[in-house]
Amino acid sequence: MIIANVLYKIKPGQRNAFLAACREIGLLENTHKEKGNIAYDHYLPVHDENAVFCAELWEDADAFTAHRSAPHVVKFQDVKKRYVADADLSVFEGARKE
Repeated sequence: MIIANVLYKIKPGQRNAFLAACREIGLLENTHKEKGNIAYDHYLPVHDENAVFCAELWEDADAFTAHRSAPHVVKFQDVKKRYVADADLSVFEGARKE
């Protein structure tokens, strides 16, 4: 299993616009439909109105790699250019509990 966490630092005052743009391109909805996706969600830190935390779980590295070139993720690159000041990605390999 692949665990990916991203902390997006959003340009000041743009968090709602960022989330709206993500909805517009169907980022979460389409990612949930991808082969190998276990979970993909955005969380809003209450202590920082200019941050969005993304938690992802993937069955394996191949699924995670394929996700990165999916059409909705390619569109997401433009969303990031408009609204994201910085992003910190952490990727871990985990064992799935049986």
